[in-house]
Parts: sequence; structure tokens; C-alpha cells
Amino acid sequence: MNTEYKLYNITRLNKWKKYTSMFKNKNLIQEVLPDHALEDYKLDLQKAEIELNELDKKLNYLNTLRKNQNIFKNLHQAKINGLTYRVFKELEKNETILSGLEKFKPIKGYCSSIEYNQTNTITGRLTTTKHSPNILTLPARCRKIFESSWQQEGQLLYIDFKTLEPRVIRKINGKEASDDIYLEIANTLDFEVDRIIIKRGIISTLYGSTATISGLSKERSDAVLEATKKYFDLSSINQKASYVHDVGCRINFFGRPIWNIEEEQGNKIVNNFVQSTAVDVALSYFSELCDKIDLKLCKPIFIIHDALVLDVHKDYIDTCKNIVQTGYTCSQLGHFPIDICNLSETF
Repeated sequence: MNTEYKLYNITRLNKWKKYTSMFKNKNLIQEVLPDHALEDYKLDLQKAEIELNELDKKLNYLNTLRKNQNIFKNLHQAKINGLTYRVFKELEKNETILSGLEKFKPIKGYCSSIEYNQTNTITGRLTTTKHSPNILTLPARCRKIFESSWQQEGQLLYIDFKTLEPRVIRKINGKEASDDIYLEIANTLDFEVDRIIIKRGIISTLYGSTATISGLSKERSDAVLEATKKYFDLSSINQKASYVHDVGCRINFFGRPIWNIEEEQGNKIVNNFVQSTAVDVALSYFSELCDKIDLKLCKPIFIIHDALVLDVHKDYIDTCKNIVQTGYTCSQLGHFPIDICNLSETF
């Protein structure tokens, strides 16, 4: 419930929390609390609930948020290879990375559960809680510390959306995209260009990072940028992203509040809108996937933004791959292709 309050920018007085933070013994709390404290807390909660429901009548996002919790409810602890973990700790020279590794210290073979925060960023892009292992910032090479809970009888599989944010923009504008967006844009040019150049062009066009693309003449750089602007219909997505709802915030495609009305830079407004919408697409798929797979043989262990890592028993690997390779069909935005590979291929 706190996630919902924070998401809708609802502040509670939290008198009960203020009082209870002073005591570890719950029985003692009851003895020393003022008679009115619990009643005040209940009243605060009722007021917050009324405000929440009134706001959601206009934004209609809570059902989406609650459905997307299914993935978090089904996450398992990750199995750590103790020997590999110790080797990484001994060899790591970067103090920040070493500090991050220490939070994955195995207890009876497993690291602590990873806990995510959905309201720590404007867009809903996931962060981890303060005391949780931070899989989001752990370097890819350090993923070697993880192993299947079935050991030789299982594998860790990595599933990921293909170019999710660019694809979201096309779909919001009512247009489809091929499996290879970079090639699709490159084919509109009258000169050959590397995929990495197209990728830079997309970043520059959508998020305004630069006026030219390094490695190209100004003429060709302008051509690539113009091709990407046309492909994504930038003026249309900018108009949708900039819209301020009458409750006093911008919203993503699904209605999630984006509290950035003080932001005036168009590229940042577009970035917030697209990233927030992509977060909902990813969490919606991961949550629905939990209803399609056999959770006894296929255990979700952590989310890395647009990707999900599964611990899969060897007898279920082919079935799992077949399910994932069909992609994700969002009822509002249509079909999204999904990649699947062994986690070891991401090192």
C-alpha cells in the first residue's frame, strides 16, 4: 500500500510509524502510546485511501500496478557458487564493486532476497532497497557467481526484450516495427551505415544527447537523424509525453503518474514518458509469464530492468524457451519480440 501512496504522491501523517519507531517491543508500544495515537493513524489511513481512490478514478492505473506485482511475489533467492564468489572477492580491486559483491554473500548457499523499489524514480524504473543485493549495478562479468539451484541439473536463462523503448514509441504512435529496427532505419538511407551508428542516431533523436553523430560527416549525420525522426514521428510522441493531466501530473501510456511537470526540456519529457511506459510493458510480461510457466521447474530469481533471469530445471528448458520465444502480446500495444539465452552469454 505504501507503494500506491507514494506513486500517487499522497503523504500520510504517519503518527503511528513515528511512535513505533521508538520501540522494538510491540507490547511496550501499546503501554506507552497516547490513547489517541492508533485512532489518529486509522483516520490518516482512511483519508489517504479516499484520496487514492479519487485520484485513481481519473488515472485508472492501480489495476495495472497491482497486476504487475505478480512477478515480485514469485521471485526466489539466487544460488551462489561459493568458490566463484570467493575468487571474485579476492581479485576485485574496485571498492564500489567489492562493496556490492559483499551484499551477495551466500548464507546456506543463497544470497539474500533482492528487494525492489518502484517509486524511487520518476518513471518507475526499478531500483533496489538500501540493504538488498543490487543486481542492477552488479557488472555483467560478476554474474558468474550465480548457479542453478539444481546445479548440473539446471540452467540460468536470461530473457530480454528486443529494443524495447524504440519499439514502444512506434507502437504508441500506432505503427509496427520489424524484428530489427536498426536495419529497418538503415534501409531508408541511400548509403551504407553500421548498426552502431543507427543506435547513436536513435539515442540522439529521442533523447537529445547530441546534434551530430560522431564518425559521420555532417551531411550523413543529418541524414541519419532525419531518418530516425521520421521513423519515430517525434512530434507526435512529444505531444503525448508533454500532456499534463488535470490531476496535476504527466502520465505514461498506461496512466502511471509522472511527477515532472516542472520539466521543460522536451528530450527529458519524452525520455520519462517512454521509459515509464517500457517499465510497465516489461513488468506486465514478467508477471503474466509467471502464470504460464511451471514455477516448480522454472524459478524467476531477479529482474534487470527489461530482462528477467530464470533458474530452470533441465527437463523444462525446451518448454520454457518455446513459451518465451512466442514473445509478448500486450492488449493495448500489440506484440513484442523476446530474446532468450543462457545467462553465461551475457558475461
